[in-house]
Amino acid sequence: MRDIEVGTRIALEGSADTGTTDRSARADAGAEGSYRVQEGDTPYAIASALGISLFELLNENEDLDPLRMAVGEVLDVPAQNERQGSIRVTPAEAEVGSEVTLVARNLRPNDWVTVGVGETSSEWRALREVQVAADGELRTEVRVPEWAEPEDYLTFVVDTDRGYTYKSGDFTVAGSADENQEIALEGRVNEGVECHTLTTPDGDVWSLVSDDINFTNGEYVEVEGERADMSICQQGLGTVEVAELDEVNR
Repeated sequence: MRDIEVGTRIALEGSADTGTTDRSARADAGAEGSYRVQEGDTPYAIASALGISLFELLNENEDLDPLRMAVGEVLDVPAQNERQGSIRVTPAEAEVGSEVTLVARNLRPNDWVTVGVGETSSEWRALREVQVAADGELRTEVRVPEWAEPEDYLTFVVDTDRGYTYKSGDFTVAGSADENQEIALEGRVNEGVECHTLTTPDGDVWSLVSDDINFTNGEYVEVEGERADMSICQQGLGTVEVAELDEVNR
């Protein structure tokens, strides 16, 4: 039939064997956690149809050769909850040493993940390892890192071992850079060059000074005080004028 009038309805038939497939069919297949390769498929086309990145698809199928996909081959597809992970940190502004609540949702249930923080989402430091709950939610308390400065903007992240790193919105370090900053630290006391020092579990080093508190080498302690503007101690990230010290178990 060469001549078809405008408005004529045409019925088309197709099957998986002919390679005829559409985006909705692919998306339905992906919802089940797997996808069967069709005639003419490419990794990029499959990822686009399923609403995921090419990296996510290849990461989920480490043995896949993109140039030698066979029709009928079954590919693993990241679960929907892994593609919609979100993080919220409250409050969105707090001082150094303060505890904040991090909540992440739609993670893979019971996974172990790394919670971290940094000035950018690509350069972050690990804070702790945490296990996701059975419902895919993660809720944990973390401290604003001691190396942060007042008025800094930080990003908290949740990093999985499946190639996904979820990031929070901007977090503001409270306080004025011109004022003495109250600070709380935990770590082991050591003898420094000019003053005693404290090394935190993250490996950060701070100098310690006090008019009425004696420091003992090797003690694991919690200290509270103010960050000194100037000091004779030329070691570590800064100097803390210690007002209170308590020996604790690590």
